[in-house]
Amino acid sequence: MDFLRNSGITFASVDIKNDKIKMKKTWNIVIPAAYHIDLQDLFRLKHNQTSMANMAVALIDEEYADMKSKFCNDDLHKKWEKTPLHRINIEYAARDAYVSYEAYRKIRIINFGQRHLVPQTTWGHSEESE
Repeated sequence: MDFLRNSGITFASVDIKNDKIKMKKTWNIVIPAAYHIDLQDLFRLKHNQTSMANMAVALIDEEYADMKSKFCNDDLHKKWEKTPLHRINIEYAARDAYVSYEAYRKIRIINFGQRHLVPQTTWGHSEESE
């Protein structure tokens, strides 16, 4: 678990508040704030639909629309304290990790690509008409 304390690794997820609490209480691990990114702070969808599934659909693929419902209806998914973890929890964690990584990667690409754009408020106005 020491790799979580490495300040050279950036962690990204949606709604990191609960992640931070769980890591602190369970393993006494605090990831430096600069390296623990909440994707909701970087990317907003219409109507504040900023769940992991909403971001996955918008940024990766439509197949992620029901990514959480497949797991949340299963009683085994609710047993995160059980050791070893059940296969369904491992699958959920793997999918969550992949979606977090891929969404963060795409958000960074989009933000990087937009850094030279003219703000939309100036579109359609010429300097001559001012």
